[in-house]
Amino acid sequence: MAKKKNVKLKSFSRISFQIQIKGESEMNYRMVEERGYGVMGKEVIIHQDAYSEIPAFVEKIWNDGTHDRINECAGRPAGSLLFGYYYDFREDGTKRYLMGTELPEGQKVPEELVNLTIQGQTYAVFDCLDKVPNDPELGSDIKNVWRRIYSEWFPSSGFEQVEGPCIEKYFWTDDEHDECICEVWIPVVKK
Repeated sequence: MAKKKNVKLKSFSRISFQIQIKGESEMNYRMVEERGYGVMGKEVIIHQDAYSEIPAFVEKIWNDGTHDRINECAGRPAGSLLFGYYYDFREDGTKRYLMGTELPEGQKVPEELVNLTIQGQTYAVFDCLDKVPNDPELGSDIKNVWRRIYSEWFPSSGFEQVEGPCIEKYFWTDDEHDECICEVWIPVVKK
Protein backbone atom coordinates (compact mmCIF):
# COMPACT_ATOMS: atom_id res chain seq x y z
CA MET A 1 0.00 0.00 0.00
CA ALA A 2 2.90 2.33 0.67
CA LYS A 3 3.91 2.13 -3.00
CA LYS A 4 0.52 3.42 -4.13
CA LYS A 5 0.10 7.17 -4.31
CA ASN A 6 -2.31 9.14 -2.20
CA VAL A 7 -2.83 6.39 0.42
CA LYS A 8 -3.11 7.22 4.13
CA LEU A 9 -0.49 5.44 6.24
CA LYS A 10 0.19 5.32 9.97
CA SER A 11 3.51 5.83 11.73
CA PHE A 12 4.34 5.18 15.37
CA SER A 13 7.31 6.69 17.20
CA ARG A 14 9.74 4.34 18.86
CA ILE A 15 8.74 3.74 22.49
CA SER A 16 11.21 5.17 24.97
CA PHE A 17 11.31 5.61 28.72
CA GLN A 18 12.78 8.51 30.68
CA ILE A 19 13.40 8.26 34.39
CA GLN A 20 14.42 11.26 36.42
CA ILE A 21 15.78 10.56 39.88
CA LYS A 22 15.77 13.41 42.37
CA GLY A 23 17.29 13.40 45.81
CA GLU A 24 20.21 11.28 44.65
CA SER A 25 22.62 13.25 46.83
CA GLU A 26 22.25 14.73 50.27
CA MET A 27 21.59 18.37 51.03
CA ASN A 28 23.23 19.72 54.16
CA TYR A 29 21.00 22.18 55.98
CA ARG A 30 20.16 23.46 59.43
CA MET A 31 17.44 25.63 60.94
CA VAL A 32 18.55 28.92 62.55
CA GLU A 33 16.61 31.45 64.61
CA GLU A 34 18.22 34.69 63.40
CA ARG A 35 18.04 37.88 65.47
CA GLY A 36 17.31 41.20 63.78
CA TYR A 37 20.24 43.42 62.75
CA GLY A 38 21.29 46.12 60.31
CA VAL A 39 23.36 45.68 57.16
CA MET A 40 25.30 48.20 55.08
CA GLY A 41 26.46 47.74 51.53
CA LYS A 42 26.06 48.55 47.86
CA GLU A 43 22.94 47.47 45.97
CA VAL A 44 21.80 46.84 42.42
CA ILE A 45 18.40 46.10 40.88
CA ILE A 46 18.29 42.71 39.16
CA HIS A 47 16.09 43.00 36.09
CA GLN A 48 16.20 39.57 34.43
CA ASP A 49 18.98 37.06 35.06
CA ALA A 50 20.55 37.07 38.52
CA TYR A 51 23.18 34.54 37.37
CA SER A 52 24.66 37.04 34.91
CA GLU A 53 23.78 40.40 36.49
CA ILE A 54 25.10 39.65 39.99
CA PRO A 55 28.58 38.42 38.95
CA ALA A 56 29.00 41.58 36.84
CA PHE A 57 27.96 43.72 39.81
CA VAL A 58 30.28 41.86 42.21
CA GLU A 59 33.23 42.20 39.81
CA LYS A 60 32.54 45.93 39.49
CA ILE A 61 32.56 46.58 43.26
CA TRP A 62 35.70 44.43 43.71
CA ASN A 63 37.53 46.40 41.00
CA ASP A 64 36.39 49.92 41.93
CA GLY A 65 37.30 49.55 45.63
CA THR A 66 33.73 49.57 46.98
CA HIS A 67 34.18 46.06 48.41
CA ASP A 68 37.14 47.13 50.54
CA ARG A 69 35.42 50.42 51.47
CA ILE A 70 32.47 48.46 52.93
CA ASN A 71 34.87 46.25 54.92
CA GLU A 72 36.75 49.33 56.13
CA CYS A 73 33.51 51.00 57.32
CA ALA A 74 32.61 47.83 59.25
CA GLY A 75 36.08 47.55 60.82
CA ARG A 76 36.89 44.36 58.90
CA PRO A 77 40.14 43.50 57.09
CA ALA A 78 40.36 44.29 53.36
CA GLY A 79 39.52 41.25 51.25
CA SER A 80 37.00 39.86 53.75
CA LEU A 81 34.08 38.38 51.87
CA LEU A 82 30.81 40.28 51.90
CA PHE A 83 27.37 38.68 52.06
CA GLY A 84 24.69 38.92 49.36
CA TYR A 85 21.12 39.92 50.27
CA TYR A 86 18.16 39.38 47.88
CA TYR A 87 15.14 41.48 48.83
CA ASP A 88 12.32 43.71 47.57
CA PHE A 89 10.92 41.07 45.22
CA ARG A 90 8.50 42.72 42.77
CA GLU A 91 5.60 41.42 40.67
CA ASP A 92 7.47 42.35 37.47
CA GLY A 93 10.28 39.91 38.41
CA THR A 94 12.80 42.53 39.52
CA LYS A 95 14.50 42.35 42.90
CA ARG A 96 17.26 44.15 44.75
CA TYR A 97 20.62 42.60 45.56
CA LEU A 98 22.93 44.12 48.15
CA MET A 99 26.56 43.13 48.75
CA GLY A 100 27.39 44.07 52.31
CA THR A 101 28.03 43.12 55.89
CA GLU A 102 26.49 43.51 59.31
CA LEU A 103 26.45 47.06 60.55
CA PRO A 104 28.50 47.37 63.76
CA GLU A 105 26.62 48.73 66.79
CA GLY A 106 26.56 52.54 66.71
CA GLN A 107 28.16 52.72 63.24
CA LYS A 108 26.73 55.28 60.81
CA VAL A 109 26.23 54.25 57.19
CA PRO A 110 28.23 56.40 54.73
CA GLU A 111 26.12 58.30 52.16
CA GLU A 112 27.27 56.18 49.20
CA LEU A 113 26.09 52.94 50.90
CA VAL A 114 22.64 51.52 51.60
CA ASN A 115 21.26 50.52 55.01
CA LEU A 116 19.07 47.38 55.12
CA THR A 117 17.27 46.05 58.21
CA ILE A 118 17.07 42.27 58.63
CA GLN A 119 14.13 41.19 60.79
CA GLY A 120 14.55 38.35 63.28
CA GLN A 121 13.06 35.15 61.88
CA THR A 122 13.68 31.47 61.16
CA TYR A 123 16.03 30.56 58.30
CA ALA A 124 16.75 27.28 56.55
CA VAL A 125 20.52 27.36 55.91
CA PHE A 126 22.16 25.31 53.14
CA ASP A 127 25.91 25.14 52.52
CA CYS A 128 28.34 24.37 49.71
CA LEU A 129 31.92 25.07 48.63
CA ASP A 130 32.56 27.60 45.88
CA LYS A 131 35.52 29.05 44.02
CA VAL A 132 37.31 32.40 44.44
CA PRO A 133 35.29 35.47 43.37
CA ASN A 134 37.28 36.14 40.17
CA ASP A 135 37.06 32.54 38.91
CA PRO A 136 34.99 32.22 35.68
CA GLU A 137 33.27 29.15 37.14
CA LEU A 138 32.10 31.09 40.20
CA GLY A 139 28.59 30.29 41.14
CA SER A 140 28.26 26.87 39.53
CA ASP A 141 27.92 25.17 42.93
CA ILE A 142 25.76 27.88 44.42
CA LYS A 143 23.43 27.83 41.39
CA ASN A 144 22.97 24.11 41.92
CA VAL A 145 22.14 24.65 45.62
CA TRP A 146 19.50 27.27 44.75
CA ARG A 147 17.98 24.96 42.12
CA ARG A 148 17.84 21.99 44.50
CA ILE A 149 16.31 24.03 47.34
CA TYR A 150 13.28 24.89 45.21
CA SER A 151 12.99 21.68 43.17
CA GLU A 152 13.78 19.13 45.91
CA TRP A 153 13.84 20.53 49.44
CA PHE A 154 10.73 22.74 49.56
CA PRO A 155 8.38 20.16 47.98
CA SER A 156 9.31 17.54 50.62
CA SER A 157 10.33 19.58 53.68
CA GLY A 158 7.06 20.70 55.26
CA PHE A 159 8.30 24.33 55.18
CA GLU A 160 7.41 27.27 52.97
CA GLN A 161 9.28 30.46 52.20
CA VAL A 162 8.09 33.64 53.88
CA GLU A 163 8.70 37.30 53.17
CA GLY A 164 12.16 38.53 54.02
CA PRO A 165 15.59 38.72 52.44
CA CYS A 166 17.34 35.61 51.19
CA ILE A 167 21.02 35.72 52.09
CA GLU A 168 24.22 34.25 50.67
CA LYS A 169 26.99 34.22 53.30
CA TYR A 170 30.55 33.65 52.12
CA PHE A 171 33.55 32.60 54.25
CA TRP A 172 37.13 31.89 53.14
CA THR A 173 38.22 28.29 53.85
CA ASP A 174 41.95 29.07 54.00
CA ASP A 175 44.57 31.83 53.99
CA GLU A 176 45.24 31.43 50.24
CA HIS A 177 41.65 32.45 49.42
CA ASP A 178 41.30 29.72 46.80
CA GLU A 179 37.81 28.66 47.74
CA CYS A 180 35.08 29.64 50.12
CA ILE A 181 32.13 28.16 51.92
CA CYS A 182 28.82 29.62 50.82
CA GLU A 183 25.65 29.40 52.88
CA VAL A 184 22.21 30.11 51.43
CA TRP A 185 19.79 31.45 54.07
CA ILE A 186 16.07 31.35 53.19
CA PRO A 187 13.37 32.67 55.56
CA VAL A 188 10.86 29.88 56.25
CA VAL A 189 7.90 28.87 58.34
CA LYS A 190 6.42 25.42 59.04
CA LYS A 191 3.36 24.70 56.84
